[in-house]
Amino acid sequence: SYSDITFKFILPQINNQQKIIFSFATTLTHESSDGVKFSVLVSGTEIWLASQKTMELNERKIDLSSLAGERIDLTLRVDPLENNRYDWSVWSTPQIVLEKK
Repeated sequence: SYSDITFKFILPQINNQQKIIFSFATTLTHESSDGVKFSVLVSGTEIWLASQKTMELNERKIDLSSLAGERIDLTLRVDPLENNRYDWSVWSTPQIVLEKK
């Protein structure tokens, strides 16, 4: 079974020179036999996923510009896959930022 945490946001309005980026990193704190699946959901719809087996810190970015001005539920999910032994997963430095195009 997977683990979730959900945050509620109203994303800002943006102009044509800006974009809304959700940036974060993923890692494991112990080598895992089959790894985990990290995923991001917006209002219940999966918009990103990646599997990871190693302790490498992987930096990620998702463009949320198409959702500017909307109220969203942003869910961070971890699925232990078949074997949950040593699946010590970490979401690192999650943040929503405005960037210039």
